Amino acid sequence: MLIEVPKDIEQTHPYLQKDVIAKIKKQVNEQVVFNQYDFQAVLYKEKIKGNFKYHYMIKKPIIHRYSDALITIILSRIESNPKYLENVRKQYRNRKK
Repeated sequence: MLIEVPKDIEQTHPYLQKDVIAKIKKQVNEQVVFNQYDFQAVLYKEKIKGNFKYHYMIKKPIIHRYSDALITIILSRIESNPKYLENVRKQYRNRKK
């Protein structure tokens, strides 16, 4: 038997895009650039939108919220691969070609 329990989005997905970017910047070394473009590139590469573990969209008005798990995955990717951001930027830039 499966019982659905309502979840508080403020608890499960407490961050807006600007909050995620600020947390990433705070935790990576100063030489790593991480901005809105990089954030959107990571969302594209990792197929984040629509994945409840990382992303929740409030429909009216449209507000995108993100979880701690997203911050964790971005930081782990950056730490494990120094060229991760460079690669996702290229993929994001080339997505329409």
